[in-house]
Amino acid sequence: MKRKILFMTNNLAGGGAEKVLQTLLAHLDYNKYDVTLYSMYRDDVAFKNYPSQIQYKAVFDQYLGDNKFCHSLSNVLTKIKSWLFNHLPSSCFYALFFHKKYDVEVAFIEGESTKILSGSTNRKSKKYAWVHIDLLHNPWTDFLYRSIQDERNHYQSFNRILCVSESVRRAFLEKYKISPEKISVQYNPIDRSEIIAKSLLPCDVNAKDKFRMIAVGRLVEQKGFDRLIQVCAKLVHDGYEFELLILGEGEERPSLEKMIQQFKLEDQVHLLGFLKNPYPVISTGDLLVCSSRSEGISTVVSEGIILGLPVVSTDCAGIREIFGPDCCGIITENNSSALYNALKKVLDHPDQLNGYREAALKRGKSFSLNHIMQNIENLLDS
Repeated sequence: MKRKILFMTNNLAGGGAEKVLQTLLAHLDYNKYDVTLYSMYRDDVAFKNYPSQIQYKAVFDQYLGDNKFCHSLSNVLTKIKSWLFNHLPSSCFYALFFHKKYDVEVAFIEGESTKILSGSTNRKSKKYAWVHIDLLHNPWTDFLYRSIQDERNHYQSFNRILCVSESVRRAFLEKYKISPEKISVQYNPIDRSEIIAKSLLPCDVNAKDKFRMIAVGRLVEQKGFDRLIQVCAKLVHDGYEFELLILGEGEERPSLEKMIQQFKLEDQVHLLGFLKNPYPVISTGDLLVCSSRSEGISTVVSEGIILGLPVVSTDCAGIREIFGPDCCGIITENNSSALYNALKKVLDHPDQLNGYREAALKRGKSFSLNHIMQNIENLLDS
């Protein structure tokens, strides 16, 4: 009999955690598992290429038809359900709206999904909480709980907490003081073959005629694109020629567009939006830049290294683990001044990139999808 697995995530918004989830679900053995995927709000899983074998549900499942009465009723019910989520104990909310029994329940990301599944009333299920971010330095989930102790109590409900890097694990232990035996590192599955194959498909951007930097991520404060644009403005002022392509979409687009206009960087900095297949564009770059204020472990940096791109990255969780023993580029202090100096060094000495590129290609070959997927299936089977 197949094991019934519930994966729950906050949204399907195209970030690094979602890419990891897509890779994980694409490589599960569906002869062994009956998988249900929940998100907080309904999204188009068919368009996003999730496996056809999964069942998909949404916590706040709004009516999408044309009937005005049904649409109004759906909005009212969603508001009521949202009020219940914000005011009821997690166990009550779970008991009201989750009735199917699962063998394993996985809160795939911190935040809302973790809060809901912490209240699981299914005593027979194994429960895992995945942590994708350094919650000590980026405590974005605090608003969901009354206190750190309250959040700690929710995490205590899980059998095991899986952190995507050793850096994230250390930060989690420092913040929540949960028994170390309950917390382990589970690196993200990365499909190296798929990334390389997709990178060879046609590319929609123009051929480069100057040094090209690539940055990828949601346009949110965490990713630090605001300070990267400021650094680019200083580099242009100092006489350097280059272009920066930023791939991604998000709430900060208007402010970033305003900054580009303010600094007169229309010829240097280009916001390309969300690309379903970013790899052909990434592979045209001379350098991958990660300007993040915080991370868990950067999917984009891992993918760039697989494609042989040298990397300049701020020193946030997981970056040193991605580099491993290889010098794949430059890791800077996590501030604008250090980022400027690192990019200036690269532009002053582009010949150094050959060594970084060779190290990146070598490191990329060590990412083993099969090994990581076997570890994950061992968890699901236990």
